[in-house]
Amino acid sequence: MRENAIWKDNANFSLILIGTVHGDPRGQARAGKLLQHLRPEMVTVEISPFSLRYRHQHEALWQRQLANALAELPEGAALHLAIRRLAAQVAMPFEVRAARDYSRSAGVPWHPLDLVFLSRRHLPRYATELLTPANLEALLAGYPKSDAAPEAIFLRGVSRYKSTHEAKPLKEAYELLQAQYPGSEWTKRAYPYRLL
Repeated sequence: MRENAIWKDNANFSLILIGTVHGDPRGQARAGKLLQHLRPEMVTVEISPFSLRYRHQHEALWQRQLANALAELPEGAALHLAIRRLAAQVAMPFEVRAARDYSRSAGVPWHPLDLVFLSRRHLPRYATELLTPANLEALLAGYPKSDAAPEAIFLRGVSRYKSTHEAKPLKEAYELLQAQYPGSEWTKRAYPYRLL
């Protein structure tokens, strides 16, 4: 995340902009670590006050609805990449959780700051469209046919290797690719990792 931070110094203040990848499974830990390192006096998060309130009011309902929809799907569906991404989408964004945790520990304020119109349009549709069993079934049926799924598994393994310098994530990526996408170009690229 450090390479995504922009630092602007001024005689009166410092402004630091941090870019995140919303689907990063370790994003909250990374953002929290960076906030602890930078020690800002205030944090803003790109989320509208409406979205924050709406998510607080509906997150538990969404989680129950997701669990109920998953109960109608084959065992292991919750581990599918598309379903994991959907689960992350309905959870409180990690940027909010990291800012809130830092704010509490450092005793500094954090504020939601974004436009409202997109969240007003999309969040109410989560319960009626996004989290339906039919949508989850469509994700499971359509997503594996895309090259994006095996590519994501491959790149996740490489990314974890680069951040930990341990070979285990590379081998795990190969094993998962071999099990789920044996004919994929990405499985062939990961083939040498089987020896690790």
